[in-house]
Amino acid sequence: MAFAKGDTHKIDSLQKVLHSSKPDTNKVNTMNALARACNGAYENSKADSLSNAAIALADTLHYIKGSAVAYYMLAVSCRDRGVYAKGLEYGYKSLALFEQIDDKKDLSELYNVFGIIYDCEGDYTKALEFHNKALDMREKINDKRGISISLNNIACVYGEKGDMTKVIEYFTKALNLFTELGDKYGMGTTHNNLGSVYGDLNECEKAKDEYSQALKLSLESNDLAGAASTYGNLGDIAIKQNHWQEALDYENKGLEIAKKIGALDVEKQIEEPMSSVYEKMGDGAKALEHYKIFISLRDSLLNKENTRKSVQAEMTFDFEKKQAAIKAEQDKKDLLEKEQARKQQMIIYFISGILLLVVGFAFFAYRSYMQKQKANKELDIRNQKLESAYHIIEEKNREITDSINYAQRIQQAILPSIDAIRNVFPESFVLFKPKDIVSGDFYFFTAPSQPSPIGKGKEMGNVNFQVSPIGGDLEGAAIFIAAADCTGHGVPGAFMSMIGSEKLRDAVQQYSNTGQILNMLNKGIKASLHQSADLGSTRDGMDIALCAITSSADASGRAMKVQFSGAYRPMYIIRKNTSEVEEIKATKKAIGGFTEEENDFLVNEISLKQDDVFYIFSDGYADQFGGADGKKLTTRKFKELLLSLKDKPMAEQQKTMEAFLESWKGTREQLDDVLVIGVKV
Repeated sequence: MAFAKGDTHKIDSLQKVLHSSKPDTNKVNTMNALARACNGAYENSKADSLSNAAIALADTLHYIKGSAVAYYMLAVSCRDRGVYAKGLEYGYKSLALFEQIDDKKDLSELYNVFGIIYDCEGDYTKALEFHNKALDMREKINDKRGISISLNNIACVYGEKGDMTKVIEYFTKALNLFTELGDKYGMGTTHNNLGSVYGDLNECEKAKDEYSQALKLSLESNDLAGAASTYGNLGDIAIKQNHWQEALDYENKGLEIAKKIGALDVEKQIEEPMSSVYEKMGDGAKALEHYKIFISLRDSLLNKENTRKSVQAEMTFDFEKKQAAIKAEQDKKDLLEKEQARKQQMIIYFISGILLLVVGFAFFAYRSYMQKQKANKELDIRNQKLESAYHIIEEKNREITDSINYAQRIQQAILPSIDAIRNVFPESFVLFKPKDIVSGDFYFFTAPSQPSPIGKGKEMGNVNFQVSPIGGDLEGAAIFIAAADCTGHGVPGAFMSMIGSEKLRDAVQQYSNTGQILNMLNKGIKASLHQSADLGSTRDGMDIALCAITSSADASGRAMKVQFSGAYRPMYIIRKNTSEVEEIKATKKAIGGFTEEENDFLVNEISLKQDDVFYIFSDGYADQFGGADGKKLTTRKFKELLLSLKDKPMAEQQKTMEAFLESWKGTREQLDDVLVIGVKV
């Protein structure tokens, strides 16, 4: 696809100015303007050469803004090509320079670049921090186009976090502003993002309409990266509708543009669904070819070295700021010492007069001493009263702790026996670590009753069952296992977990379909807590991952059929001989709280074979802060840990996960209850 004539003419015009200009600040500005135009025309290599030349000349001239803008253009170029670690390195160099001259317009644009890079790297906390900085600054200087861009980017980050209410709110604000400004590029980007929202909600026709509008606007505004991404998104919708050839047509158009402009992240976005389409069409060779390209691109964009360099760039910037602060503090101390020396000299001059005054004040000092003695006696009396009060408080604390410890025994009695779970799933574990003594997380397990060969049953919670291990006598029978995360932790969370466990047991006894069970659980929680639309009504509830399992045997060995439904909690699967985590997504609705009484929870049917492993869990493990920098562990690191343990026995997996969590947490406080359940077929 050719570039717009306007872009080509602008580049030619700037090149003529550059060749005729003297080596001064105007030449630096021309180089930076030409680099910006080349980036816009996807001539990144040429743009990088111009930016580096601008930095060299600006440093010679001590032109701070020229250097700052050049580093900013290098960061933009790296962002567009998906080289995120290098982009952060240039970005922090630009930030240090812009902060010296307090250029709010350019600073807001730089914050925007930081937000996009951190979003692409999966660090949503950092992404929101920088996008909100950009938004605040743009509002102060009334930069309407910049405000609309920031609103759009913030919506994208909330989309990654699954907060659809905020996604729609920010996208709507952004689209209104772009439309008011007549900005086709911004309108196209926002329509594309809204298409993704409707795609996630499986509203395919609405998604296609948004993508079609986005594509038209992207082509009109010569936004090639946006057009390539939108073609890929239209292909994804065609896949959802099982229109394989239509999907290939869209994906190929998007891939052609992405390769021309060197947009590796867009290529990666398209290659994986193309592999899936060829597999559906029965062309295994093509499917494998495109999947290999996807893996190569994914590893290139998200390798560990890039992550390490990203952190290093940030730490280098922080270190340089700290060094500057230390120097300023030392200068302040030196000035203070000089002033102190001058004051001491004045004291020496008046020392004789001070000695005379000492005699006059002796009487007042004696009287003050006597008053102090009296005050000390009164203080002793107060201290005795405080000590008595301390002992009373200490006794009350002991009584409260004893009560909570007894509550823990009650909660543990309600939870299923770990041995009972292992009788059915020999290769399994339950990692359960309450933040406080009692927990807002709970796990649930129930299996069908079986005749006992010795006439006895094993105790599971409050019900006696005799069960057989998976692959044994339970073929076709339903087993239920769940991991739930209630609102809060400690005593309030424990109350919710007891209510939730009881309501879940009632639902399982009445239904076998996991979606119907979660719907009934939702009704039960809302009824128990008398929840309504009133402002005074409680909003407590829970997130949950629920599996209904039946086992069978086939020619290859053990097999398992799993019916899964989740309320904000997903299910991870690591299949034998694979090196990726398959995520079964949950319905983005909670149990109780603001959720409507009648709700449809998506039911997923999954087939597992021998040595496949699945995990269900609360968010406590991935949300724990720690490590060298005190950052959140994140779901990405959690998945990497699971992959590193996939070939180990389940008991060893549990020990390693506990040890890793303790090492990551270090001396920091555990932030939430932790629950992870793993089962190998």
